[in-house]
Amino acid sequence: MSLTFGYTGGVRIAVITCIFAAVCALGAGLVWQHRLDPIMTAPGVRLRPSRFSLARVDQVRPINVGYANFDVPAEYSGELVRHDESLFVSVTGVSDIEPALTVCPPVVADDPNAVQFRREAAAVLDGPVPPLWELRKQALFTEPFSVWEIPFRGIKRTRTDMVLLILKGLDTSAAKQVRFCEGASVDAIIFVRSHLTEVRIIEKRTGIEQSFLIMAHGERSAVELASTLARSYRFIALASGEGSLLAALAATGIRQRLSEKAAHPAEESRRLEAVADEVRARRANRRERQDR
Repeated sequence: MSLTFGYTGGVRIAVITCIFAAVCALGAGLVWQHRLDPIMTAPGVRLRPSRFSLARVDQVRPINVGYANFDVPAEYSGELVRHDESLFVSVTGVSDIEPALTVCPPVVADDPNAVQFRREAAAVLDGPVPPLWELRKQALFTEPFSVWEIPFRGIKRTRTDMVLLILKGLDTSAAKQVRFCEGASVDAIIFVRSHLTEVRIIEKRTGIEQSFLIMAHGERSAVELASTLARSYRFIALASGEGSLLAALAATGIRQRLSEKAAHPAEESRRLEAVADEVRARRANRRERQDR
């Protein structure tokens, strides 16, 4: 009888221990699931990119922005305008307020933000960290997961996918559709958003990334723009610093449009000089009081 009691008592203790461990594991799992939710439920992380093939565009318009040459579909026939002392260039549309196409500044491989992201990723990932563009491509095809899948996925894959999902959330935020095409020398990603479509390209030779924004909606216009860029984009600048790129852009003769704040540099100079005079007068008065 004592043996039977000891056996059943041991079973009860084992069962209670297992239940307690399961409850603790469930609680820990729920805590980690709560911590993972901002990453797994971020806008855009559940988007699945679809691949597209380069379209044939018969009529194109060559564009030279000083640091790069590329073609765009001939329908973008408006005037080229550069904005203030920046690398933003627009192709005017029906109205000057809403451009048909906006060329964003290029992002070089040693861009401080890109370097910082790769440095932080290196602290989490095992082994060498690939270039940012390769991380972007991997991130597009990374799917969210549950904390309950971690034991089957392994720690290494889990950490890698978390980094990729953070990057995916940053890239696909507010996007309704994502499309991807891998070319011989230039890759392209299309992000379709509510008010505009972004065509982002990467030149593999230099690692230069550049985005092109179009206000027109429609899958065809985005694919045609991406196709002409993928076939023609060439980064030709010898130096990638912002000052060198600005000088190359200014040398093209593209008309510069100044915003209201930058439209009157002489007035701004006079205002700053007046402030300096006031500061100097206050210092002189202070010295006089101290001498007394």
